[in-house]
Order: sequence, then structure tokens, then C-alpha cells
Amino acid sequence: YEGKLYTLLGYIPNTISYYPQFLPLQHTFLQLAAGGVDDHAARAVLPWLHLGSILAAYMLGSRLFNRRVGIYVAAIWALYPHVGEWSRYGDLEIPVAFLFTGAAAFFLMAWRSDQQSAASTQVDSQTLYTRRYAIIAGLLLGVGMWTKPTMGAFIWGVLLLAAVEIIRRGVQLNTPTLAGRLKR
Repeated sequence: YEGKLYTLLGYIPNTISYYPQFLPLQHTFLQLAAGGVDDHAARAVLPWLHLGSILAAYMLGSRLFNRRVGIYVAAIWALYPHVGEWSRYGDLEIPVAFLFTGAAAFFLMAWRSDQQSAASTQVDSQTLYTRRYAIIAGLLLGVGMWTKPTMGAFIWGVLLLAAVEIIRRGVQLNTPTLAGRLKR
């Protein structure tokens, strides 16, 4: 609906009472490139979002566990019946799943590369990768919040992980090591 409206106007108005969401803008850009209202051109974005969500599922599984798990996760996501139904008519769940999974994967990559840089002597290159991964995770989170506000659950997940990490490090500092116990 919004994509057709913006295409008929020829521009995205700034007098509407709400911001244009991510998915309608994708439809608009493709219709403007086609030169008019064209549902086929507008829906050409849907397979790319669907493919992106499959690749993000693979990346999260492979980065979190291993390549085989990534393939299984991507296959389960691609073959899940509701995903096929959602991707057929452009439900927001496909881009939200894509953006949420991508943000989670890059967040985990930043977290793990930060932990590796603490144990490594190549701090400069690892810190650069950590920053890049964190920026990409933040961008995916921002686009996800722009797509659907329920993406804010990612923020709660990050806060939960940070709280668990703080508690874990606090317990780790208060726990005497085996070498300390043997000296007594």
C-alpha cells in the first residue's frame, strides 16, 4: 500500500504522521526504478530478504557452533512451512528474522573476537574486527527497529547476556584458584 502511494507521488513525503518503514521503502525503490506502479518489481525484494534470512541463520549457527549446525539451521529455516507462507506475501517476520539473526551473529562475532583479543598479542587487528562486527550488529539492530519495534527484544537479550557476564566474572574473581588453595 505505502509503496504504491509513494510511487504514485514520485517521492516519499515528509508530511505524513509516521516514518516510512523499511519494507514499504524497498517496494517503493523498486517501483520507482521500474518507472511506475509494478507489483512484480515491488515483490522482487521478497526473495532477497528470504535468501538473506536463510544466510543469516546459517551464519549464526556456524559462528555459534560449527558449519554443520549452520547448514542444519538454514535448512530448517528455509523448509519451515510458515516461512514459505510469510515470504510469499511479504510479511514483516522475514526481514525481522533476517535482521535479528544477522544482528545476533555479528554481536556474537564481536563478543568472541573481543575475548580472543584479550588472550592474543595481535590486539590492534582483533580490536578492529571487534569494532567492525559491533558496528554491523548495531546497524542491523537499527534497521530492525525501523522495520518492526519488536526488534527491541534484541536489546533485552544483550542486557541479559551482559548481566550474566558481569556475574560470571564476579564469581570468577572471588573464587580462589587451585594454585592458591595448594599454597595454604
